[in-house]
Amino acid sequence: HSRQTAQTFECKHKRACAGTSTDPESDDVADARLLDLGDELCRVGFTGPLCSSCRDKYYFDGIDEVCVACDSEEAAKHSKSASKEVLPIVAIVVVVLAIVVAIGFRTSDALQRVYSRNEERIMTASHHLTILVVHAQLIINLQTVTVLRGGAPFPEPFATVVRWMGIFN
Repeated sequence: HSRQTAQTFECKHKRACAGTSTDPESDDVADARLLDLGDELCRVGFTGPLCSSCRDKYYFDGIDEVCVACDSEEAAKHSKSASKEVLPIVAIVVVVLAIVVAIGFRTSDALQRVYSRNEERIMTASHHLTILVVHAQLIINLQTVTVLRGGAPFPEPFATVVRWMGIFN
């Protein structure tokens, strides 16, 4: 809704439009009006028709469905938590690959014999793993597109599983 129209449309993101608070004491509309008269019904960080996008120097947090300032403490917290989750996984993968390569160089003849005997099983497992990774990427991207287009996020606990599958993307 705006001052120029009598129609009311639902915001694409639940927490994007001012006045959507369940708190009757909320003054979201007053705060938003002070920030930008062109987007007077959008909460801080949101802009555009139906408050559907983030302002410059904001990014969309698809989990909490809010626009977060890039230089905010919350953005720094997200960055730190992501590094805490991703860096150990990357470190483990690098160590495992280093061990496999080291073993492979020392026992290349034995490794070649094992591979020759089990080539069909190894290739089948490789194909199955590829299919699993591609499906994980499709599910992750489907969630992202659905939320960005205004749809509801996946329900919990599936949303948590999808966030963890993000390492494949």
